[in-house]
Amino acid sequence: DGSDLIRRAGASGGMAAAATLLAEAQRRLRTQRAGPEAPGVIAHTDLNQSNILQTSSGCVFIDWEGAKLGPRAWDLAYLLSPVTLRWAEPPATVDSERRRAFLGAYAGAAHVCAGQLEDEVNVMLPYVIFRTLAWCVAYAAAENDVPQRIRDTLTYLCDTRFIEGELLRRIR
Repeated sequence: DGSDLIRRAGASGGMAAAATLLAEAQRRLRTQRAGPEAPGVIAHTDLNQSNILQTSSGCVFIDWEGAKLGPRAWDLAYLLSPVTLRWAEPPATVDSERRRAFLGAYAGAAHVCAGQLEDEVNVMLPYVIFRTLAWCVAYAAAENDVPQRIRDTLTYLCDTRFIEGELLRRIR
């Protein structure tokens, strides 16, 4: 659905530069293989801080309407993506040490190799960033009447410098 989102954004004058960069990223991503085949799992596809509730017995994931079978690294890459983290309230960042510690703890609990999981997340990350930025650019192009915080976040994420720095630099 990234192509459709880019097309809609490109039709809007205000998002043309961002849409052009995303189209370039999409061309580059199509030439890459998404990495080693990992077993398909039920992927949430929108795993972010607001879709994780802490209860007295642990954490619960909510908002499953976009769930589908996919690579196990998708949800982890999505949760750790600089786009998703920017949407957090308050906006968050995860440095490489905290990221590695989180993935190591996850790998230990899931009984998988931490290095392999980190490699899978690194391979998946450009695809996640592409998809989430395509959504942001299309949403921003629609010029919805949204609160200022959302408008500011969209402006930041749709800036060509952000797209170049967080997406294009990750794609060979």
